[in-house]
Amino acid sequence: TLRAVCFSADGSRLLVGTGANEVFEVSAADGSDALGGPVTSCHYNQDLRGLAPHPLKAEVASCGTDATIRIWDLITRMPVRRNKLAAPATCCAYHPSGEVL
Repeated sequence: TLRAVCFSADGSRLLVGTGANEVFEVSAADGSDALGGPVTSCHYNQDLRGLAPHPLKAEVASCGTDATIRIWDLITRMPVRRNKLAAPATCCAYHPSGEVL
């Protein structure tokens, strides 16, 4: 099941969030798995609902029904930051400058 889809900042890749709470980076040209597996598995037993690529860095933000927003490094596939929200979230987006999420 797909839960969230968004283009990378340069439009060459898609970030795809699944019902299994995994995030994949795939080629927008041919759909091939760009990294050979998921970027990450996140939001545990809750639902991943939103993805947002950073406009300048190799990072992606994810949010979900676990009321957290997480930032992931696309190169190392490691978490960069995690913040607890007051309520579940269904979408997220970066400002074009990348300074505000």
